[in-house]
Amino acid sequence: MASISERTFIDPRSGDVLVRTLGEAWLLDQQSILKPSTFHSIDSSWRVHVEPRWGRVKVADVRHSDIRAWVGQLATERSATTVLRAHGVLSGVLDVAARDRRIAAKPCARCADAATSQEAARIPVPRSGRISRPAVPVPGDDLLPHLHRRALG
Repeated sequence: MASISERTFIDPRSGDVLVRTLGEAWLLDQQSILKPSTFHSIDSSWRVHVEPRWGRVKVADVRHSDIRAWVGQLATERSATTVLRAHGVLSGVLDVAARDRRIAAKPCARCADAATSQEAARIPVPRSGRISRPAVPVPGDDLLPHLHRRALG
């Protein structure tokens, strides 16, 4: 049971802040510590991919399943590097929300874990760096490990 004295209680109202509000603060922090060229790619990812989808969502309303669906959609349209960067930006913003005790856990934690199922391992990664989705969704499908391998490979 959550307890105020043990600092495990999270006021449900603290999750009412919009992802946009935390994202803008997170970007300012990143700008102060990153090289301009790195910050430019992070800022661009925020403006093009993250903010349009998540900006109007309360941090308490962000769900793991919604993030996976968003990542899956991005993977059909963008390169592995772009998808990983966008996911990383959203993850960074939600990490601030969790550390500030606005949410109990990061909903995108474990999205990038290595796939353990054989079904997920069968998703082909073409040379273009874009994910080829099977015609029928595969149970347990987790795109990020494949994207990560492709981006680093």
